Amino acid sequence: MMGNDRKDFLIKALRNRAEVYSFTGKYKQGIEDCIKAISYCKSESHPDLSLIAEVEIELANIIEKGTHDYDRAENLVNSALKKVSKKNEPEIYNRGMDELGSIFWRKGNYVNALSCFRKAQTTYEKLKHKKGIAVSTHNMGIVYWNKGELNTALKYFKRSFVIFKQIGYKMGVGMTSNNTGLVYYNKGELDTALKYYEKSLFIFKEIGHKMGIGMATGNIGTVYRVREKLGVALKYYRKYLSISEEIGDKRGIGIVSNNIGGAYFAKGELDTALKYYKKHLTISEQSGDKWGMSCAFGNIGIAYHDKGEIVTALRYYKKDISISEKIGDKRGIGIAAINLGRAYIDLKNYDKAKTLLKKAENIIKVIGDKINLSNVYIHLAELNTVQKKNKIGLSFAKKALLLARDTGGKLQETSALRTIGKALFNISKKQTEKSRKKKEKKDAIFYLKQSISLAKKQNLKLEYAKSLYELAKIMLETGNNTVVALQNLKEAKKIFKKASAEGWLDRVSKLTKKRGNREMT
Repeated sequence: MMGNDRKDFLIKALRNRAEVYSFTGKYKQGIEDCIKAISYCKSESHPDLSLIAEVEIELANIIEKGTHDYDRAENLVNSALKKVSKKNEPEIYNRGMDELGSIFWRKGNYVNALSCFRKAQTTYEKLKHKKGIAVSTHNMGIVYWNKGELNTALKYFKRSFVIFKQIGYKMGVGMTSNNTGLVYYNKGELDTALKYYEKSLFIFKEIGHKMGIGMATGNIGTVYRVREKLGVALKYYRKYLSISEEIGDKRGIGIVSNNIGGAYFAKGELDTALKYYKKHLTISEQSGDKWGMSCAFGNIGIAYHDKGEIVTALRYYKKDISISEKIGDKRGIGIAAINLGRAYIDLKNYDKAKTLLKKAENIIKVIGDKINLSNVYIHLAELNTVQKKNKIGLSFAKKALLLARDTGGKLQETSALRTIGKALFNISKKQTEKSRKKKEKKDAIFYLKQSISLAKKQNLKLEYAKSLYELAKIMLETGNNTVVALQNLKEAKKIFKKASAEGWLDRVSKLTKKRGNREMT
């Protein structure tokens, strides 16, 4: 029979080792140690209920992070909270509330998550427990980030960062740096985001936190992806995937699968992108990650949209916005509204498209997300251009271009330049004054050539092909450099075919038939 002193020592050792396992991503071993510790606690003649509660909360935290069995984790926390009182064991109670809030956040229940974090923060403030205050404050920042309230999130992250630094808690400094980077990324301030991600990576490497290293590495990759440095981005993503697979981090595998899909999408390899997006969706559905499901639905929709399967895309966009609305994710609602608006433009339901794009504009302006505001203006420009409101379309396209250049979003810049070119050419067709007509046509071709040059430089193959098509269309209509126009169409067709972009192939085919061109077979 084991003596009490020895048993207490063993319980403490198991808990400490479980924490180390969790810290290094060895979740299975951490879970086993916590279960053993609880078993030893319960074998006492008079079990210490508060100690059992502490270990149950620790076990719930490892399960939440490692296996994503949120229902099991929630049951463990509720079991723990029944064993302690807020008055007599406030620190254990607060840890339970923080963990419960984290589980609600994972499940997409932001209202309950904030309620739990606020309760914990209030009690920590009464206890003057600095680390607890910082953790709860940081957690509320994460919820506000997911809700798309970026300025509020930034306020909470900065407040928690100051406290973590004061008390020398490096893990907290690393996490807050990473999440501050996420806010600046969403605001379109890529240089600032990269600075915070690199600071976070340095700290996680210093303390040996594998999940943190993977997460920061993946986020750095995303900055390079947005800047269309796709080879560099994929290098970072593969490092993140390798680390996630090594430690069995399912959510990390899902996130990096989504990001790799984004890189292949930018390269114009739509079927490969879809494979990775669907992998992310499967993992998110298995773990009950609603935010991940929303993100995956949206990206799958975008890939189908560019393949020309608009009705299929619309189905995924509707699933995206439905989940975003249920979990109160403002940014997610805004992005889904942009995608739906774009789909309704292609389906020629212009009133519905306008309503959705204006809804997106209102949400995203409040959030302060410059990159997606640029996307809103690109599609409002497209909407007005197809309705022959070309001057309004040109105005929106120029706004989009300014935002794209301000944020360094090369994809948005390429699209904005192309949209300006299309609007200017349409304006020129109605121009009666010969000198102005000639200048507007020349400017239209200039902007399209800029779009082509930028897309080629950034290896944005699909965007490159779209701009080649639009330039060829103008050249054929004006009889200007027909040979070059046909070469451009041939090159665009090759890219669209490789990408399985059937909608764009159909456009090329129609333009070819219209011109009676027998070379494009």
